[in-house]
Parts: sequence; C-alpha cells; structure tokens
Amino acid sequence: MNSLKVLVKRPISIILKLRARFSTFRLCREPNVMVKKIGEALKETLQNKVSPEEKIWIDKLENVRSELIASTVELPIVDYGISNLKLGGNENKKANVINRTVGEVCLSDSKQYFWSLFLFKLIRKFKPILCLELGTCLGISSSFQAAALWLNGNGKERLARKWVNWTKAQKLGSM
Repeated sequence: MNSLKVLVKRPISIILKLRARFSTFRLCREPNVMVKKIGEALKETLQNKVSPEEKIWIDKLENVRSELIASTVELPIVDYGISNLKLGGNENKKANVINRTVGEVCLSDSKQYFWSLFLFKLIRKFKPILCLELGTCLGISSSFQAAALWLNGNGKERLARKWVNWTKAQKLGSM
C-alpha cells in the first residue's frame, strides 16, 4: 500500500502545482485591480520571489522562528474545553491547564512559512496603512505584517522591531 502512495504522490503533486500555476495566471490577468494584486501576491509566494530588501527581513523572521522551534520553554495553556461543550460535555467543567513547549506551539499553531510569506506579499501589494491582528500565537504572522508595513513605508521601524523583540521575549519565557 505504501508503494502505491509513493507512486501516486508525485503525479498528484505535479497536477496540483499545474492547477495552482494556471489559477494564478488567470488571477494575474484579471481586469479588477484588487483581484490582480491577489494573483500577483500568490504568484510571488508560490515562486518564493523576494527582493533583496525583503529577503533580509524574511531571513531575520525565519531565524526567530527557528529559535522558537528549538525552544524547550514550557507554556501553560488554558483549555476551557469548548470542544467538550460541542460534544455535549458539562459546561461547569473547570478549565484544564496543558503544558506545551514553545517549540511545540510554534510547529503546530503558528502560520507556516508559505502563509506568512503570502500575508507579507499581500501587504506589500495592497500597501495598507494599518494592519490589525485579532489574536496571536507567538507573533510570527504579526512580525511578517510589521516588516511588510515598514518596507512599504507605512509602518514605523520601531513597530517592526517591537514585534520581533516581543517574539524573542516570548521565546525566552520572559513575558
């Protein structure tokens, strides 16, 4: 069965990449400027196309991610049992505290590189004045947003550095 999976995996991967390339091509040719910008951001993300200036920031942020993944600092995570409630559990149940390492949280809950870069590219293309993140994990996507804002000239350098420092502080368990 495993040999069948191996045989099928490569052709499926190629087909999915071709579909993504075709869909991106169509988005980039759209007359609607907003749709076109999304297509361009997606195309650049799929090609991992970054300018030298962007690469400096992305490399710094990915180094922080690597440090977070390597961290063994334990974080107490409060589980209020919402999934238990959905399954008909007791709503008076006390919250559970689960200890996970920063590395485990970063690997399982932080935005993966592809999605972080896509968010970064969307901000670079649309050039918003302000980005609002509702809820954070370890600050990876917030850091990518702050870097893109700063590179666009709409954010302040202090803001981007503040996010990177905040992420490092969280990694060290000093928060």
